Amino acid sequence: MAFDRYPHLGTISYITGAPSQGTTGVYVPGTSTSIAVNCRVEVNKSSMIIDEHGNRVDYALNVFCPKQSFAESLQDGKSTFHFSGKEHTVVNVPPLQQTTVLRCK
Repeated sequence: MAFDRYPHLGTISYITGAPSQGTTGVYVPGTSTSIAVNCRVEVNKSSMIIDEHGNRVDYALNVFCPKQSFAESLQDGKSTFHFSGKEHTVVNVPPLQQTTVLRCK
């Protein structure tokens, strides 16, 4: 029996490009990008993270996937992870060498 390291399929959505005002003065939020990724989703039982303001943040899922080049583009609280018909907000993406980990609400 073979072990599949990333048995799940999810979709990560994020905004690329900085928000700006176009030449006509109209607000442009950036470009929305969605990418399907093979991953392993694990339920978080009791861990919390500390955000940049020192607040404790509870989160529901740890999502493990192969190292993704777009990981630096994911903005905490503004990126989403879609899995099993539900949308989860990405609250933290720790900088790791070999794997991309998303912590989601």
